[in-house]
Amino acid sequence: MGYMAREGLYVTFTLRVATFVRVCGAAGAAYSEDGELIISETEYEQMNKVRELKSDYRERFEELRGVKAEVHYCQRLVDQCRQRLIQGHY
Repeated sequence: MGYMAREGLYVTFTLRVATFVRVCGAAGAAYSEDGELIISETEYEQMNKVRELKSDYRERFEELRGVKAEVHYCQRLVDQCRQRLIQGHY
């Protein structure tokens, strides 16, 4: 991953953390001199775990969509074959 991509992720991550704290109303939150939120190691690990789980979910959901499309395609083929069989017998 290039520097710009990592930097973009860092900025996005920092903004999301700040939004999360603002929404949750974290009392006594600590900020650096640059105004960035300082979080505990546990919070950081939990947020990374959530990010990993979301990524896993997205991958599995895409796989599910592919399988559903394949099932739909096969169902159409079955319907077409059924129709041909019916037409051939009458």
